[in-house]
Order: sequence, then C-alpha cells, then structure tokens
Amino acid sequence: MSTLPAVVCAGGSGPERVHATLASAAGDHALCVTSSIEEDGAAAGLARVLRLEPWPGPHRALEQAVDEVAGEPVALLASGTTLRRNALRRAGELLGRGTAVVVLAETRRKARALQRRIRLYPRATFQPGSGVVLSAEAAPVLRERGWLQPDATLTVADIEAIAGPIRVLGAAIHPAPPRALEHMTVTVLIPAYNEEAWIGDTLRSLEQQTRRPDRVVVVDDGSTDRTGVIAAALGARVLRPPRKQGQKATALNYGLAHIDTDAVIVLDADTLFHPEAVEHLMVELERGTDATCGAVLPMNERGIWARGRAIEYSVAMRIHKRIQRGLGSVFVLSGCISAFRTEALRTIGGFSERTITDDVDATWSLLTRRFSVSYTPEAISYTVEPPNWQIYKAQMRRWAGALFQTLPYHVKRLHKKPSLALVVGAAMWDVVTVPIFFVSTAVMIATGHARASAMIGLWAAAAMTVTLVASISVIGVRRTLKSFPASLLMLWTNLYFFFEALVREWVLRRRSLAWVKGH
Repeated sequence: MSTLPAVVCAGGSGPERVHATLASAAGDHALCVTSSIEEDGAAAGLARVLRLEPWPGPHRALEQAVDEVAGEPVALLASGTTLRRNALRRAGELLGRGTAVVVLAETRRKARALQRRIRLYPRATFQPGSGVVLSAEAAPVLRERGWLQPDATLTVADIEAIAGPIRVLGAAIHPAPPRALEHMTVTVLIPAYNEEAWIGDTLRSLEQQTRRPDRVVVVDDGSTDRTGVIAAALGARVLRPPRKQGQKATALNYGLAHIDTDAVIVLDADTLFHPEAVEHLMVELERGTDATCGAVLPMNERGIWARGRAIEYSVAMRIHKRIQRGLGSVFVLSGCISAFRTEALRTIGGFSERTITDDVDATWSLLTRRFSVSYTPEAISYTVEPPNWQIYKAQMRRWAGALFQTLPYHVKRLHKKPSLALVVGAAMWDVVTVPIFFVSTAVMIATGHARASAMIGLWAAAAMTVTLVASISVIGVRRTLKSFPASLLMLWTNLYFFFEALVREWVLRRRSLAWVKGH
C-alpha cells in the first residue's frame, strides 16, 4: 500500500532553492512556509504559501507547518533539498508497511550506512530536519515531544518507542546536511585585535546561520578601538586577557580555557560565514570526525592579490583539499574556518605557540596522534584579502615561515601518518623543484631544444587548463579570466617567499615568532 505524503517545504534560503525543492517534490498537495515575497513568487503554482514573519528558522518553520497538514503523512523538506524521481512514492510504500519515520538520504550507500548506525546505536541522538517523512500518526506525537525543534534530544530508541520504526532511503539529490546521530553543542571562538571595521559584520553572519552556535566568544586581545564594545553589543561574550597576548595562538588558548561546549569553531574577526557554514561543519563533526575545515573565498576581488587568491582558493577548493581529504590528511585546517571537537583540541594541548601560525601545527599534531581530520567544502567562508603589497608580503612571510618552523617538530612522527608524509613531501618537492623546472625550461627553449620545449609546453597547457576549469566551476568564466594573470604573478611571488623562508629558517636560523597583523 502506498500513501503519498503531503509536502511541507521551509524556505529561508532564497527563491531559487525553494523552486528547485518544490519542483522535485510535487505530490498531491504541498505547503511552502516562506520568509519573503520573492519566495512566495517562487512557490506560486507549486504549493500553498504560508508566510512567517519574523522568520523563525527552517526547523521551527517546519514544526509550525505540521499543524497545517494535521492527520496526513507529511514530508518535511528545507529549501535546497531536491528529491530523486518517485522518492515520495517509495517513502509512502514504507509508511504503508508500518514505518513511522523515513529519512531521505543523499545516496543509497549513505542510506545503508545510516540505517546500519540506527540499528547499532539505539541510544544515539537522532535529529530531525530536511528530508524526513512522518506517518500521520507519528507527526503529531513527535511534534508534541519537541522532536522537530532544533535542540531536540530524542534518541533512536525513544523515537521508535514513541512512534515506530525508522527507515532510510537513498532518495535525495542535493539535500541540506544529512541527519546526524549525535547532537553537539558548539562555541564560535573569535580572536580579535583592532577589528572594529569588521567584527560587526562577522558576528551578524553568525546570526544568519541555519544552525546558530550555542555561544560566541570574542577574545579582545588588547584592542585600542571599539572591537570589544561592538562585539558585546551584538551579544557575544567578550574576554579580555589581563595583558596583550600578541599572537593568535595565545589568544585562542585564552579563549579555549573558557569553553565548555562539545565543539569549537575558530573564525577570524575579518571573515564572514555563508549562512549554512556552521551547519555543514557540525554535521561533519557529528558524523565522528575530530576536526574539519571549510572552503575559503575572497570577500572581494579588488586588487591584484585578491584576484590571484580567488584562483588559488578555487583550485584548493575543487582539487587540492579534496585529494587531501581522500588521503585522510588535510595539509592545514584553515585558520579562518575550522571546527574541532573540544576534547581532541585539548588533548594536543590547544593551539601551539611555538610557531608563527597556529593552524599548521595544530593540524599535524592531530594527524600524527591519529585523530581524524577532514574537509567540508560546503562550509564556505569569505575573508578579507591583502589590499597592497606590504600586507601581502607580511602575510606570505608568515605562512611560508610556518611550514619550515613546524616541520622540525613533526618530522620524527610523520611515519605514524604516511599519508601526511606524502602530502608534506609533495609540498616540499614543489618548493624545491618548481623553480628549477622553470629555469631549465627557459634554458632549453633558449638553446633550441624544440622537442623538449614542445613537451613542456603541452604540460604547461594541461596544468593551466586544469586550473582554469577548477576556477570557472567556483567563480565563473568572467571572474576567472579577469583574475588569471594575477594568479600567474602570485605563483612566482609565492615561490619566492617559500624559498626565502627555507633559507631564513633553516640556513640562517633567523627564526621569528613576531605576528605582523594585516588584511
């Protein structure tokens, strides 16, 4: 017996996503809970519209909408979740066989894995959200027990005792973050020094998250401007060390001592989060990962260095980080958007103060102690890039110096994580051999080695094509072509800074921990 459920779609993320969800989930009837006039228009003709003002967030919107379709089986979808063909029919068949809750997972493989976890871990907390289908009997009972609220704490066993069996289908194409079996509390930790120009926008980007953090802590490290005042006015807890720490790692550790949540997300004070960033990061942690980082894109592309970074970040987002994730060894958890299990971070002693940057050392410490480290490309941040050469130089000298300061502390432990040794070795190989390759190429071309020159030209063309394709997939054709010349210049300048750091740190032994601020 098949019972086609009514569709309830929660907006809040734009008309395009609302339309995509409703178009894929056409049933007997649908209700769309919207947050704007634009979303009303996107839902017109596809669903009955219910506007909620002020917008309560997707979880509470779905909870309120359940009452509108009382007495019927219901499919709860946040905008952005699109379903495979016949997904609702298949879910209806399961409801007809006595299933109370059907979860629409992204793929069949993920559905099998999630079903296995439900079977093996009945005491795990099971969260509701986009892509769940409830029977007519289960919907009101679970709503009354508060399961549809974002801070729900019902376990798998509780739900099955209250409502009936849970089943999982591989039926969603582009879902909102999959259901997690563990609900973790999270604090966003922001170190800040004289950031009054940006701290307000940064904190407001957290207010717009689909999953709001439980706490926001700003460590005001001796600011002489209104950074702390603005942060406090926007609801953050502001910590002021008794004396200026002067280094990002020490400021982070000061804040870490005041954190009591299960997880901590580190965010730079001049970085904005995409509205779904916290949700995606937390889903990754709640799957069992100990630490993860998101993708980084420039907040704007004014100036040659910001344009070059747009290409650099796009290639990292599409290629480098994904390969590293596949190997199980992300080279660095980006300092502007990283999430950690608090216990794992404290196990390695917090953020290391022995090198010029905190992120590389912390990442390698986690990996060599066999913690799991991942990459979550759906979690996107937008950061301020250097506006001029002086600030860019200071930033690159810091980043390059970090590699050669960190490696001696970990070289004897790299055998414990062979994939990390491979990633680090590849980075060092690039630093040493790429300049030699370019110089030898120039010599061969100048001396008339036509065959070798042709082969090198083909290799260079292939590398440039891969770079262009990766960048176009992230920032589009026009922005890629506009930024590509800057990326070529940045390639050479970056190589110079890494060579300079190699000589400075390892040959001349001029080690510096001085933090030069700039953005």
